[in-house]
Amino acid sequence: MLGDQFLDKIKYYRELFPRGTLPSGAVSKQSVAQLKDKFIKFFQTYPEYEWPIVHLATEYYIFEKEKVNFEFMKNSGYFIDKFGVSELANYCDLLLESPEILEPALKQYKIQNAKWFQEKP
Repeated sequence: MLGDQFLDKIKYYRELFPRGTLPSGAVSKQSVAQLKDKFIKFFQTYPEYEWPIVHLATEYYIFEKEKVNFEFMKNSGYFIDKFGVSELANYCDLLLESPEILEPALKQYKIQNAKWFQEKP
């Protein structure tokens, strides 16, 4: 269900989130074990999504939240699922329905010489 090298993909997902705590005081990154359980439920509920769109949607979410100093940002676990609502699924849908919204993000990261959107391991 989680595919090949799923633990590496979960670790990659986890590392996308900023270190430390969010402005809300919540710890930004949950453990890999906690994320694994959430991803099992996520992929059971949303089998139409695969890891590339999950990572891309997460990167876009963090890009958007970084612009406002991470205000109201969910931690790595709550982004996947918080009380039965998946913000991650919403962002996956958003990118699949409107891929053009990535253009400003990509341009901004190119200006900053960031590694966003480069080949993932």
